[in-house]
Amino acid sequence: MNRTCLSQTLVWLPLGVIAVLASVAPKVVHAAEPPGLPPLAHYWAGDGTAEDLAGFADGAPEAGVTAPSYVDGRFGQAFQFTSLPRGTRTSAQLAFGNDAGNLGGGDFTVAFWARTTATNILMPLLSKWPFCGHANFWQLTLNSDGSVYGEMEGDDGKAGAGYVSIGNTNRINDNDWHHIALIRADTNVVIYIDGVAGPEKVQSPARNLSNATPLLAGMSPCVNASLGIGYDVRRLEGLLDEIKIYPSALSLTQLAASAGVADFPTAKPVLRIQGLTNEVRVSWPIKSPAGLVLEKNGPALLPSGWLPVAIIPSQQGDENVVLVGPLEWVAYFRLHKPD
Repeated sequence: MNRTCLSQTLVWLPLGVIAVLASVAPKVVHAAEPPGLPPLAHYWAGDGTAEDLAGFADGAPEAGVTAPSYVDGRFGQAFQFTSLPRGTRTSAQLAFGNDAGNLGGGDFTVAFWARTTATNILMPLLSKWPFCGHANFWQLTLNSDGSVYGEMEGDDGKAGAGYVSIGNTNRINDNDWHHIALIRADTNVVIYIDGVAGPEKVQSPARNLSNATPLLAGMSPCVNASLGIGYDVRRLEGLLDEIKIYPSALSLTQLAASAGVADFPTAKPVLRIQGLTNEVRVSWPIKSPAGLVLEKNGPALLPSGWLPVAIIPSQQGDENVVLVGPLEWVAYFRLHKPD
């Protein structure tokens, strides 16, 4: 994959007139997209720079706001965002320009890796939103329980026109890397977490989501807004890596290739079970790769609180594990592939 840039050449013309001619020179990015993927609109790898490796929407902090630092990422380096208490403006964020993230009314895929431990607070991941109200916009947000939800609206002059709220209950705040993708195919919208789809929503007709506001990472116009929801909305505290936008809807196979994995064997749906019981059957309707471990966590869902309870052999789906209690409080379960 090449990115085209312009270099300038001075040429002497008759009568001593100097002209500046634009010549096209290829710019080779640090890594090529896997074969079989559609063209990218934007790609921010986070490898020590906020340069757009597919388009021309390089990232920069807004005036008076700190740029993210760069730390070890899912691949290479990643953007590290920090959040400070309500009302501050020095937390890290990035703005990618007004054209970036203009998804229009067609198919698209927005995909990236994220890592965080934030809880009991709302934090924007990516936001293309002019103001905290009805407009043409889209946004992905870390929910207060560690899940991810998205919003989009094609206002077209009518408040709430085509508004869609969509979520995925799989949690990402366990200090591990998770792949997130927002996809619209025709009128169908879905969020994938580690290759696992959340409930599908329909936006009919598919609305124009474009606007003249910069695409933001780690920030949103609803930060510090009074939403009356019982939670603060703060700038992101966590890492983002390999942020990609496609003007097309990727299949699950293409999504895995774009994410840099052969498939999604490390997908970790988290199941929540509550109540006093002596026996719990934990089941999942997918084929498990060999070597997965069923792990259990307590009611606080601590990042360090995952304990193995069973090793899962490779099977063909409709798998289950019966756990003998007592399980006397809220319990969480996940499938995990050890490193």
